Amino acid sequence: MDAPTTARSGPGAVRRRLTATVHVDPAGRVLLYRRTGSTPVHPGHYDVLAGAARQCLHPTVRLASGFLVVRRLLTDRPPDPDPAEVDWCGFVPPAELLAGRYHPLVPGGLDVLRRLFAG
Repeated sequence: MDAPTTARSGPGAVRRRLTATVHVDPAGRVLLYRRTGSTPVHPGHYDVLAGAARQCLHPTVRLASGFLVVRRLLTDRPPDPDPAEVDWCGFVPPAELLAGRYHPLVPGGLDVLRRLFAG
């Protein structure tokens, strides 16, 4: 499913809420995974966003009216990802992600991390 490229503006505009979920373990580390080189969206990129959030934060999405909700979900172990979509996954300290140690990171991922962990 492709992300919409625009939302209607004006009095009849639909307010949209995008929710980005970042999984963290009890130690506060962030679940990070690397997409395979053959995935159709952001091949070979690292990602911190769970589920449909990464489609919602696609760089072509422009919201005329709406807001982004970022949330943490406590997770006690890494998931068992589909090897056709994920090369690697594990928990990493958020400071390493904010410092740019893992790149390329999917568009929107760094912004979401800054909302959760910076300042």
